[in-house]
Amino acid sequence: MTRSTADIKYEAKSIIFSRGYKVFIVAAVLMLVTFVLSYLIETLSGAGQVILDYYDALKAGKEYVMVWPKVSALSWVICALVYVMLIMVSAGYSFHLLAVMRGEEISVRDLTASFEHFGRALAVVVLRSLLIGAGTMLFIIPGLILSYRYRMALYVLYDNPELGPVECLRRSGELMRGNKLSLLILDISFIGWYFLSGLISAVALPVLDVWLRPYTGVAEVIFYRDIAYPQPEDDVERIDLRA
Repeated sequence: MTRSTADIKYEAKSIIFSRGYKVFIVAAVLMLVTFVLSYLIETLSGAGQVILDYYDALKAGKEYVMVWPKVSALSWVICALVYVMLIMVSAGYSFHLLAVMRGEEISVRDLTASFEHFGRALAVVVLRSLLIGAGTMLFIIPGLILSYRYRMALYVLYDNPELGPVECLRRSGELMRGNKLSLLILDISFIGWYFLSGLISAVALPVLDVWLRPYTGVAEVIFYRDIAYPQPEDDVERIDLRA
């Protein structure tokens, strides 16, 4: 049983403000790196050109027929390597969030922390994606359930680096047994923030995401801590936001 959504979000805000500007710098760097790597993937794979062709046809009022541009084998290889790098940086941010929550030293270098567990971290993400994808192909609901079932797998790996990817997924499933709905409710509680972020991003840069990424991320790792370690961790200085 986890605490209320309000309690988790309150603690998340308290932790973030107690950690200072570094939390937001790491989030901003993650956003920049993600943008650059995603752009490279779209360019190398030809997906970017397909999207441009679609919008051109839409503006011209013409029927769009997808024609994938020719891409060399070397481009596909580089694209795959860049995609792996994107996976690892995202996994590194998950590890960074645990460090934020636990009061450990944090820096931009945290984004590369997952490379210390390269094979296992990559395998966890790939296996999780395959399982969720298979569930989604069967029907949307099984895919959604599996996405919540294996949500904590990377955190399990961080705390237990000796475990294999399958075991990390299995333990995540055990932790989430009876807790999926609570995490879903926590996710839904951020809808207003996501909507506001989308509006701001549509007319300007996604500046709100610099706050929203650590806010939602720290809330998630607090949820993980509460179900994995029932005794709260009290070593993080917190600011009373209600003062």
